[in-house]
Amino acid sequence: MPAQITLYTLDEANEIIPEITSAMRALRMSRRHAFKLEARRAVLQLIRGSTVDELEDEDGEDFRTSGRALEFLSGNRRKAARRIRKHGVRVRSVNLGYVDFFSLRRREVVVLCWKIGEKRIVHWHRPEERCDCRRPLPLGGDDDWDIE
Repeated sequence: MPAQITLYTLDEANEIIPEITSAMRALRMSRRHAFKLEARRAVLQLIRGSTVDELEDEDGEDFRTSGRALEFLSGNRRKAARRIRKHGVRVRSVNLGYVDFFSLRRREVVVLCWKIGEKRIVHWHRPEERCDCRRPLPLGGDDDWDIE
């Protein structure tokens, strides 16, 4: 859950999709690279032992370099997460690319659910529901969609 929630209309949420897309892509890319580096470091430790970082050979240098790269990627992930959090939205799944935009409809808080790759928000669900409960928004924009 974001530190501060922002309530969006459908149009307002759709306006910031480009910024959210950019930040989510950066977050996902940094995360993928970090997983690969962590796996490589685990293999090096398994093969060369727990003191691999002290070795003065190619494996030791690879281990130290990958450690610095992980620190850099961690900073990139923090920056991307801040770019998303500042909008008061909730990242539901980094891997699947789901982001929830909170909205108010008929005095009920609902979630406008967006998935990376979608050009605009076309689904919604209730805050306590998972993303696989997404329902399509009726066509017509802010004035036309209604919760039954």
